Amino acid sequence: MGKESDTFRLRRLGLHDVSKAILLSDNESWNQTEHDWAFLIENLENLCLGVFDNDRLIGTATALNYDYVTWIGMVLVDKNYRGRGISKTLLSNIIKGIKPSQSIKLDATPAGQKVYAKFGFQEEYEILRMTATCASSKTLNSPDNENIRLITYKDIANISAYDKTAFGANRKELIAFLFSNNRKKSFVVEKNGKIEGFILGRSGSKYYHMGPLMASSPEIGEVLILKALNELESQPVLLDIVADKKDQISFLKGIGFSKKRHFIRMYQKENPASGLLGTQYLIAGPEYG
Repeated sequence: MGKESDTFRLRRLGLHDVSKAILLSDNESWNQTEHDWAFLIENLENLCLGVFDNDRLIGTATALNYDYVTWIGMVLVDKNYRGRGISKTLLSNIIKGIKPSQSIKLDATPAGQKVYAKFGFQEEYEILRMTATCASSKTLNSPDNENIRLITYKDIANISAYDKTAFGANRKELIAFLFSNNRKKSFVVEKNGKIEGFILGRSGSKYYHMGPLMASSPEIGEVLILKALNELESQPVLLDIVADKKDQISFLKGIGFSKKRHFIRMYQKENPASGLLGTQYLIAGPEYG
């Protein structure tokens, strides 16, 4: 980090740093809450690093342990400290510090993509971020699907298994975290004892973040979106949809969503966690995959 290294310090984040992390992400108008930061930091299987200028947190990077896959996120540097190599320092140290894994993955902004490419990350596919201040009320009639219902604790194991096949890695802790914080907005479609799709989400500092959404068909995906929106009428909503879902993107535009930006999913080393792209509709967010 150059001449500033005498005052800049790199260390692992602890729960006592959550308030500082929130201040950093809020200043950049990101959507994380204290619950998000605490979830990322408190699991010792994860690695969350921060760069400090004296006592001020000026940069972060996180790495979630999904068994044989590591998910990097929250690579964030205070705008007043950019251009000093802090993001590269964070990235290089977090890659060195994580447990050995078959693959390292992340969702990059276009600006970040150039940095990650220098570390050997390759492009996989594109994801669109869409928002709506309030979805069109005329679309929010109860979906006609007798197999849709609220998720219960008893479903978590089966939903985690379904997600592992669809996503390509084990995210059972994330699934349980999202459900526990948003039970009334978590739905599953189950037919003859077989899961056909599910949707989860979380309340953010500015938007409700809808996702992940995995489904066996586009029709089930749309039913789950509408069902969740029924619980969110008049609330601002954010979602990140896999860009190959053209019909669903048109559907979302028709109910009031608009594109804000895009991400590029990238991987380093091999890519054993590609999952089943056809069943992936909404991701959980760039910090979670």
